[in-house]
Amino acid sequence: MLSSWPCDMMTSLIYYENMSMGDSSPIPLTEEDAVALILSEPRPVVFVDTCCLGDIFRGILDGKIDDVRKVCLAIQNNSQNHYCHYVFSEQVKDEFCKPDQFVKREIDALNQPIRKWNNAVRASKVLSGDVFRGIKSYTQFDLSWATGLYEDLRGQIAGMFRAGHVVIPSEKSRVWGSCREGSRKRPAHQGKDSFGDCLICGSAINMTRMLRSKGFVCAAYFTSSNVKDYMGVNRDCLHADLRDDFASCNLTYCNSVLQVYGLIVKGTMNKGAAVS
Repeated sequence: MLSSWPCDMMTSLIYYENMSMGDSSPIPLTEEDAVALILSEPRPVVFVDTCCLGDIFRGILDGKIDDVRKVCLAIQNNSQNHYCHYVFSEQVKDEFCKPDQFVKREIDALNQPIRKWNNAVRASKVLSGDVFRGIKSYTQFDLSWATGLYEDLRGQIAGMFRAGHVVIPSEKSRVWGSCREGSRKRPAHQGKDSFGDCLICGSAINMTRMLRSKGFVCAAYFTSSNVKDYMGVNRDCLHADLRDDFASCNLTYCNSVLQVYGLIVKGTMNKGAAVS
């Protein structure tokens, strides 16, 4: 962890590039192997979209500390009590680890006030040697707390990957995703690079179908907080483009990790309104 931050912050917050998920991350499984593993220990399955992990970081920046705390507790409790299987497409992990994805963008939101501070620091140096003698010359802005905070949050996510199953999307899932993107059917839509979103969703649908074909009767959830990609205009039901695919394998859409957790553990945390 960095103990202090230099005055020159042209490369401010570059630390996010070094926040690796660690060598202890699980080796990705094929969809078939993940299905076999789930069937060997049947319990509800939760497919997690990338944005749900990003919400942990956004929650800190937006001041929604209680929500972040509850999500981390839900992850911890699930790991200890085995309420469900968390499943992550390898695409989710790749997106989460890329420095040019949402983690970088959210952390970079801190750059603006840092730059303002540094301008003030540079100005104070000039003024302290000019007519305004006696002004203290500041040399650094200590943000070590922010470094530690984000490293700890990354550790929480790394623990979630380790406690769950990271899955390599099959060729069938890739074809589904490609067709969706090409036809601009949800979760794809015009004006957005949507293949990654479609790949994550397609893998969840394909795995759930495989599970059902082998007699799996536990609940299966797909959770994504990106409701504009998954819900209808009024956001009171699943988008029409997705209803048949989700219904065909009895896959339920939920909009947050907390919502799913509440449903699985019978009312604790936040139930919300699931959409089948």
